[in-house]
Amino acid sequence: MPIRLVAPGVPDATGARILYSPSRGSSEYFILEFRNPSQAASLQDLASYDTGVGGAGLAIWHIILQSDGRPSHFPGPYPNDPGRDWIGVYLDSDPAGKFTSRPGQNYTDFQAGGTTLWAGSTVTPALRWFDGSSTGVRIAVADFAPDADVLDIRIFDASDDINATRFWYSASSSQNLTVSSYGVAGNLELLLSVDGQLQHYWRESEPELGGTGTITVRSAATPPRRRWHGPILAAPPALPGAGDHSRGIVGTKPLAASLIQSRFGKPGNLEAIVRMSGTLAGDWLAHTVRGPGGWSSPAPILVNGSRIQGVTGDPALLQSAFGTTGNFEIVVPAGKRLLHFFRDNDTPGYPWHGPFVIDDYSLAAPSGLGPQRAPVTPVAVSLVQTSTGELEVIVLLDLDLGGNRLSMFKRGQMGWAETNIATDKGVIRDLTGNPALLQSNFGQIGNLELIIPGAPGLLHYWRDNDALGRPWYGPVVVLDNSRTGPQGTFRHVAVVQNGVRRTGDLEVVAQITPPSGESFLVALIRTGSKWKASWPLAADGARIKVNAIE
Repeated sequence: MPIRLVAPGVPDATGARILYSPSRGSSEYFILEFRNPSQAASLQDLASYDTGVGGAGLAIWHIILQSDGRPSHFPGPYPNDPGRDWIGVYLDSDPAGKFTSRPGQNYTDFQAGGTTLWAGSTVTPALRWFDGSSTGVRIAVADFAPDADVLDIRIFDASDDINATRFWYSASSSQNLTVSSYGVAGNLELLLSVDGQLQHYWRESEPELGGTGTITVRSAATPPRRRWHGPILAAPPALPGAGDHSRGIVGTKPLAASLIQSRFGKPGNLEAIVRMSGTLAGDWLAHTVRGPGGWSSPAPILVNGSRIQGVTGDPALLQSAFGTTGNFEIVVPAGKRLLHFFRDNDTPGYPWHGPFVIDDYSLAAPSGLGPQRAPVTPVAVSLVQTSTGELEVIVLLDLDLGGNRLSMFKRGQMGWAETNIATDKGVIRDLTGNPALLQSNFGQIGNLELIIPGAPGLLHYWRDNDALGRPWYGPVVVLDNSRTGPQGTFRHVAVVQNGVRRTGDLEVVAQITPPSGESFLVALIRTGSKWKASWPLAADGARIKVNAIE
């Protein structure tokens, strides 16, 4: 159950939450607060009572009342000094490895009357009633920025055999849509190239308020809906006089982006690899970051002092588990070649390395060996690192003689090698847009989920990673718009698995080019086995504009 807490410096009457059990009534309950002396609102309002708080995090107030409604009193260690008794309004704080027993305290996994708040990226033990019995719930605390005004937490059954990271499990394809750790259940973040600008939109994820069965949440809050907001300008076009530096080359503009939330910054920067419009050497790649100060201007990616140029398809970016911090990995089409680059995030200066050739389709056979193959050109990619640690990439190949098909590569200890992508219905072909691939948490290992435009609309394939041979299945038609629904051709697609529950929903943002008029976005969500679509996608009441894809 995701919940948002608002710091006291923010004028919001719904900032704190009460946890109570109907069986105990008002005699004993908990109040949850977010306290942060460095909150932005507190810095603007020095009268805020958070300015004197010694730390930041989740405050769990334990309230125990007498029958007359006054706080209960518990004898302190000094029988002859009742003034040192302690009362039933106290913090169940983090013992931080230094537990000190309170007289009458019947549990040791919280420090009754302590002062250490529960920090970000922590999970509490099961909350205890004063008699030592379990409430049956634990609280997971999301990471938060140093000046945060809000804190996102989740309340879940103490019997759940999960950790906080897995409980918030979400996944994103390596396109322009990702699930961030912002928001109650992880906002959706979207980057679009519109009229020479890179624009950032985001969507709230709806919390699932209610009870866990043993304890209930009470608040006057109205749960936010799944509303889109924006845009925020993420990257303007290069301006005359800007020169050939942070913004690149004058007159170039962003064409497309691959978006992630990295493990840099707190709670994690949004970072994107941007395909910039061409110079004489062709399109090139740039890097932009959204940190505490907003989005940076796209800076050229340099490998041994030279730009990554000659790009002919949109890049796919992820942060892998390679290295201590986790390297950045890029796969991108460049003419007849499919290339891999990586950034060493453990080395000062974060140097980029590459290119490493996944395949060179100018050769008559893979790496010049083996049987002849039909001439093809890589045009679109999607990249994932699976739970077994391998990088896998799906590539859309245009056949030089007409048509297209999918291919797939995996990088193991011996390097990149082509793998199977066919289903029992044969090779996946005759597509109208890019592949979007992620690893979900469906199944034991986690299936691969593929969304791709094709006849008669938007198609879903999946790979069963629990079965021998890891077979592919599909397609399931996500949306058949040849008869009903939004008219036009699906051209670009991105997919995520949200984090609103333990096994989240698949969500898709897809672009449609209609027979006439402007292109628009369609949002789709699969809850259970049914897909629902809404269009055109709008933010703050205005239709989200997109550039046409040829």
